[in-house]
Amino acid sequence: MPEVAFQYQVPKKMIGTFVVDAFIAEHYQFSNSVTDIPVEEGSNISDHIIEDPDVIHVEAFIGNTAFEVVVADGASLSNLQAPDRMARVQQAYQALKKMAKEKKTVDVVLGLETFTGMAITDFTIDRNAQNGANLPFTMEFKKLKLVHSDTTTINASTAGAGAGAAGDQTAGTADYGVAGTQKPERNIAKEEWRFAVDMGSASKEDYQREFGVPYPQ
Repeated sequence: MPEVAFQYQVPKKMIGTFVVDAFIAEHYQFSNSVTDIPVEEGSNISDHIIEDPDVIHVEAFIGNTAFEVVVADGASLSNLQAPDRMARVQQAYQALKKMAKEKKTVDVVLGLETFTGMAITDFTIDRNAQNGANLPFTMEFKKLKLVHSDTTTINASTAGAGAGAAGDQTAGTADYGVAGTQKPERNIAKEEWRFAVDMGSASKEDYQREFGVPYPQ
């Protein structure tokens, strides 16, 4: 009876442009931070729950030879010699190390989802006598939140001082800095502290120590 071989198309797992032989384990973390300050009944609850950045942790594996599909006759074997096999491990090590050192965001293609704009926060290699010919590693990623900022320039007029100077104005421009750079979480925290001061559970001095500005700014 002839042998029958089945081949399955397995999607490539990738870190940036680097193709990983296998992800042994994938850990997904989706969490929220909740304010400890009392929330007024009837207020918008979602304003007091802040979404944390997504965190992904993978346990991955790079072999000293590329994975191959065994054909029906069982003859599809790698003909790489030992030095060439270790060269593959060294190349993978250098590529992953460079990626972690570059401090750039990458896209991570996993089994359930593709995550974009991820920063590498940890890269660990743990080799021993059993797996020393290969490259097992773990890597952790955190979603980097980007905030859009705009710089606004407006016209400003300054009235002259002293007698007879009425109507003598100097036109010019004033740069009022960058708008939209304050984190939304900071605004929410200030609103919560103002509410706490109004309710008597915190003082104006506490507010000033927390934000460095007089209450209720």
